Amino acid sequence: GNAIQYNGWDGILDADESVEFIKKGISFWEFGTNADYINKANEDYKKRTFENKGYNIKESVFVFVTPRIWEDNIRTGRQKKQSKVEWINEKKKDDKWSDIIIYDARDLEEWIQKCPSTATWLSNHINKYPPKNVESAIDFWERWIYNPKYKFTSKLVLSGRDNNINKIKNWLDSKQSTYILKSFTKEEAVAFFISTILSLEDSKKQYFLERCLIISDKEVFIKISKIHKYHILINYFNDPDTNDYATYKDNYVFYPITPECTINIPNDELGLLNYHNLSKGLKELGFNDEESYSLVRDSGRSLSVLRRLLNFKQKQPNWIKTENLIYLLTTLLIGKWDDENKNDQEIICKLSGLSYDIITQNLTGITLTE
Repeated sequence: GNAIQYNGWDGILDADESVEFIKKGISFWEFGTNADYINKANEDYKKRTFENKGYNIKESVFVFVTPRIWEDNIRTGRQKKQSKVEWINEKKKDDKWSDIIIYDARDLEEWIQKCPSTATWLSNHINKYPPKNVESAIDFWERWIYNPKYKFTSKLVLSGRDNNINKIKNWLDSKQSTYILKSFTKEEAVAFFISTILSLEDSKKQYFLERCLIISDKEVFIKISKIHKYHILINYFNDPDTNDYATYKDNYVFYPITPECTINIPNDELGLLNYHNLSKGLKELGFNDEESYSLVRDSGRSLSVLRRLLNFKQKQPNWIKTENLIYLLTTLLIGKWDDENKNDQEIICKLSGLSYDIITQNLTGITLTE
């Protein structure tokens, strides 16, 4: 938390079941960054054991965490220090706790490596740049809903879409596979998926959020698929070839596509928002009846268009950019052509004043709309 410098326990955890690094039942946690980690551990142990303020510590676990490396081996010429095992065994002789645990830098590193979504979130929030082309679900969501005046809610994104929601819930409860969702933009599809997770009961919501990563690079996607299991990997790089490999490695794959993608058959498709639900949601954001009516009309009940009308920060579509006008105008003038026909290629080159390869490369980039 943000207040570990104040009196009292740094953390108290009540776990319904044992998972790696956390034992079932109540555990009391102390954190210390001191260079003399053994002295800090001794102080915290003494204070919390013999001044326990009425807590039933006999049936609880004492956990001490240090970001330092607790040396287990004695180096020549250095003063002897207790290893973690020695320190724990000595304290267990007091018979005050059900168990005693120490986590040092090596344990924390292993823990974080096993939770890539948490690692991505943590590195971002302590200003240590996360791996390129990887974003946690929470960071994506907070970025997507950001607006100085208005804040989109998961309720608005999900309104009137019960059938879409239930399909994703059923998928998450089934064996690992790929789920393809078509939407006006990939961003909206991902936002809808995260909104669905946010609507789940707390235990499921936390479980899936911690395991959800948005990946926009094929090589990174393959690497994460190889070393992690039981995660939700959102393929955000327009290439479905690696999806099967990720599911083979026991991961879920969420693959958002846009109407331009005609190769893949979607599991589901997001339609326009319901008029009544959208109008009601806008009023809850603070708009009056007239403003809500205008926004519903002008947006065409499209969430992506609505975000642009409300000046949400987002990536500008490629086709809007001025430098792409020459490619669009050429396409509009020609209408249709044979990619293998040399005469067609020559006409396109004369109209645009550019080589055919440059035209096709840039048109490909424009059609891969976010």
